[in-house]
Amino acid sequence: MSKYGLLDPGTCLPVLEAITHVFDIDEALEFGAGIWSTFCLTRNCNAVTSIENVEEWIDTIRENYSHKNNLNIVHWTKPMNDYLKETDKNFDLIFVDGNDRIECLNDSINRSPIIVCHDTHQAKMGWINAIIPEYYKQLTYVGCIPYLTTIFYHESMDLKSTLLDINNFNHQGTFIDRQFWSEDDMIQHYKSNNEPIKLLK
Repeated sequence: MSKYGLLDPGTCLPVLEAITHVFDIDEALEFGAGIWSTFCLTRNCNAVTSIENVEEWIDTIRENYSHKNNLNIVHWTKPMNDYLKETDKNFDLIFVDGNDRIECLNDSINRSPIIVCHDTHQAKMGWINAIIPEYYKQLTYVGCIPYLTTIFYHESMDLKSTLLDINNFNHQGTFIDRQFWSEDDMIQHYKSNNEPIKLLK
């Protein structure tokens, strides 16, 4: 079990909490608004843009976050990844957790140095079709196997060693032990007959 135990809803929250704790995230883009993820991002980032298809869900998020002045929720009726095609803005962090996840991931390359993808354990989503250049590395949170969340990050960032250094965390419960991460290439993992994920040692 993850160190987060019952405070770990769906595995993405520990990853987002850890990243936003040790990196200065000014602007974040979220594909798919969520009670937990949106809360984490608005609490830790200066500005958050959340792209959502379901209008009724947007009303719920707005009601819950009416006190936040750093959240921009966009009701988007087109494929979610089209948002990146219609803006020239880049982001410090992109969180992929809505519809069209593979397309969102592919179009997020070179638009953010940190891309966090939720539910990479679900092969049916088509992760095998993701196109990840060699200069983007991967780190997957495995604290709640079989549920997985994967970080795709630019090689110029010292992301792995930063997240694995407990000295970079100043309050208990945010640091994630080394044993809860894997450096496996998740896309290659699906192309190679779903071989077991290798944990960090």
